[in-house]
Amino acid sequence: MSERVLGAISVSSDVAASDLAKGRYFGLQPYINYRRYCTGRSYKTFWHLKDAITTEVTQLKAIRKVTVAGVLCEVGDSVTRIQPAAFESISKGNRITSCSSSKIGKLDLSAWKDPECS
Repeated sequence: MSERVLGAISVSSDVAASDLAKGRYFGLQPYINYRRYCTGRSYKTFWHLKDAITTEVTQLKAIRKVTVAGVLCEVGDSVTRIQPAAFESISKGNRITSCSSSKIGKLDLSAWKDPECS
């Protein structure tokens, strides 16, 4: 597919491998070392790791509360008012409201704060 779109490519690269190599070159430690530094614990098996998984569940719950309207309010230039169901047309049950309204689900980033490494 890439040959049809881009033509014949003589050199290929793996972006992820390149980024890892750059990290090693500059002396960045693997993520697991940073995690061990922050928590003082080493996760060698799933059973050691299972206590840390509750954070991920909390993060997923925070993501599920976000609406498209909330994202558009956060990243949209000069967006101050929007309908709660952003992809649906404006109607009696989907009136334009302020971005600060509780009807607009926004991302709560506190779920990503690491209390053990601040």
